[in-house]
Amino acid sequence: LAKLSPERRALLEQKLSVHLERIDAVAITRRSPDAGWAPLSFSQELLWRLAQSVPDLVAYNVPRVLRITGALDAGALQRSLYEIVRRHEILRTRFVDTEKGLRQVVDLPAAAPFELVDFSTVSPESVEVAVDQLLVDRTRYNFDLTRDVQLRATLIRLTETDHVLLLLSHHIVSDEWSRDLLFRELATLYAAHQGHGAGGLAELAIQYSDYAAWQRDAIER
Repeated sequence: LAKLSPERRALLEQKLSVHLERIDAVAITRRSPDAGWAPLSFSQELLWRLAQSVPDLVAYNVPRVLRITGALDAGALQRSLYEIVRRHEILRTRFVDTEKGLRQVVDLPAAAPFELVDFSTVSPESVEVAVDQLLVDRTRYNFDLTRDVQLRATLIRLTETDHVLLLLSHHIVSDEWSRDLLFRELATLYAAHQGHGAGGLAELAIQYSDYAAWQRDAIER
């Protein structure tokens, strides 16, 4: 852009504006259940290529840490996380390189890896350091984008009524906006499993793979 004259920059911005208005007018629809796969979005493709270029790169891990006070049912928490993985196909998607290009492959629902670490016997003087060290260690997990469930949970028990929850995913399936969505859905589902809510959540109208397929198609058009 810096090398363009003001006239050419104005022309480019005009063409982009028209193109974006055309894209906005198109509704995103669900892919056919028989599609079997979807392309990667442009941002996903960039992150995938970075992961392949630097296999040990963990800079794009997205940790979410929540302090939970009060009685906690770890079983209900696990069931709630399973439901989130079931609802959001992106959390059970593998990213594979095929002869026809990069593909998103959605697997059947599976439980998110869940680790319970008991620090209730650690001395008050040492527990904060121990928690910080464990969180740092767990956030350095090296996701295998071709195989892993893209959500991992670590629950640290400090006392019967004091816990720290770490939810870890890769940036290829999550961002800042989805963090708040994840916590809201987790709270709703946990309450439902405890009998304190009206029930589960409505099924999603579209999945991220639908957006990725729509994005590629819109740009090609």
